Amino acid sequence: MGKDYYKILGIDKSSTPEEIKKAYRKLALKWHPDRNPNNQEEAESKFKDIGEAYSVLSDTRKKQIYDQLGEEGLRGQSSGFSGGNFSFMNAEDIFKQFFGDENPFSSFGGSGAKHGGHFQFGGFPGMGNFGDMGGFSFGGMNNNNNNNNMQDMQSKQSPPTETTLSLTLEELYHGTTKKMRISRKRLTQDGHSTYDDNKIVEINVKPGWKAGTKITFPKEGDEKPGVIPGDIIFIIAEKPHGRFKRNGNDLICKHSITLKQALLGFNMEVETLDNRTLRIPINKIVSPGYTHKVANEGMPISKGGQQSKGNLLIEFEIIFPNRLTESQKKTLSECLEN
Repeated sequence: MGKDYYKILGIDKSSTPEEIKKAYRKLALKWHPDRNPNNQEEAESKFKDIGEAYSVLSDTRKKQIYDQLGEEGLRGQSSGFSGGNFSFMNAEDIFKQFFGDENPFSSFGGSGAKHGGHFQFGGFPGMGNFGDMGGFSFGGMNNNNNNNNMQDMQSKQSPPTETTLSLTLEELYHGTTKKMRISRKRLTQDGHSTYDDNKIVEINVKPGWKAGTKITFPKEGDEKPGVIPGDIIFIIAEKPHGRFKRNGNDLICKHSITLKQALLGFNMEVETLDNRTLRIPINKIVSPGYTHKVANEGMPISKGGQQSKGNLLIEFEIIFPNRLTESQKKTLSECLEN
């Protein structure tokens, strides 16, 4: 089966590059041998595995091969993967590249002198093994400058990128799934240069969503050194429809009728967005401006897991005759004399 690099870093396949870095930072600091003087052998083994996992999952090409073919697939590809030859010194090199020349343990107030190719942790007599400090955050130790610098860096995020997603009224009525391709810049492993990357994201549109609804994919924007990637936001827009106009949760349709129908009544048919035919009797006089309401035939409304609908509103336009014969005038006069 080979090694499960995701399990080693405590993440899943959907983790972003930023989450991969965060997991490595936390675990590499926790299991560095200089922080585990009483458990050196286990620490070196875990530290090596953590470095190996990060070397694969932080590299887009290696990660793609690993996701498809596993560790054995990496060995069979010209991906620069050393696999079983990955050593503690390889892990130490990755650690130094990740944190730079400065001693990362100095964030906690330790002396941290370099020894034997890696950092020697010290400076806290009687404190023993600090365990999992969750990255660079450590209790109430007097490390305000470094913590403030980290907070300043982490508080800087690129502005969001907003994109319109236009949907038909039928798609908003039934709900749908859209797969969208996003293009962005990703940082290479050295953290200084970038490469072009594409990703397919899936948007599950719920029945009844309205124009203006926002779907946010956090930190999926361009990566830049020292800056948190911005969010990518899709904003729902509604395409014009040939028969209906939407007003909140209601659907409005216009229907032209004759003066005779307006006065005497009639039966009408309306085809719904889910391809049903409603047969609606109009039994009252339709005066100008009259709107007929059909309850529960509008757009879906989801509340507490139960779904209801808005109303269907039928607006009538009365078509008056262009002219009347004398006989018609006489008949109407007799009928309408009151």
